[in-house]
Amino acid sequence: MTEIVAIEEFGFFNKREGWKAAEEGRTKVDGDKPVNTSGGLLSRINGQ
Repeated sequence: MTEIVAIEEFGFFNKREGWKAAEEGRTKVDGDKPVNTSGGLLSRINGQ
């Protein structure tokens, strides 16, 4: 959920369309607007 809110707030996608971009894979590493390419905060805790 936070990814969807963030990509809309940062202006990467229009309001109420972030879910669709995530569902379509557009925010994946190989997508047109990759998000959290490092794996996000949880992966950073153990893998510092």
